[in-house]
Amino acid sequence: DSGSSIFDFIKHNYSQYKMDIFDWPGMHFDSIIKKFIMERKNRFLRRSYLILKNSKIKKFIIDPCYGLESPRKGEKLFARGVRFMNNYDVVFSNRLHGIILALLMDKNVICLDNSYGKNQFFFDTWLKEFNNCSFLII
Repeated sequence: DSGSSIFDFIKHNYSQYKMDIFDWPGMHFDSIIKKFIMERKNRFLRRSYLILKNSKIKKFIIDPCYGLESPRKGEKLFARGVRFMNNYDVVFSNRLHGIILALLMDKNVICLDNSYGKNQFFFDTWLKEFNNCSFLII
């Protein structure tokens, strides 16, 4: 697994940092029950959207930005991400939103690429001039 070799490389070469390896908050579930409930909710929202998208009452029910989701969901996930990253001075991430949030929080960021090169392209286009951001090629 290439993911574990990246983590091994980071642990070996950046051992001077206090290090925890976690996935982005909200991307995993604590229990199979929560996962089941979330999958059911998402299925219900998708079906409801398909039914409502062509109705005359759509503009009263479907938010143009959030669909059938509550705007508070995004705010909660954002706050959770901020709390998560507040514990660290250096952030290694292969998730673009994690990279952007860490930079906005003035963290030192080590970008890792994802499976199809999006982060490398984004770094080369927008981030290579940042003093607190670098790209790790393994």
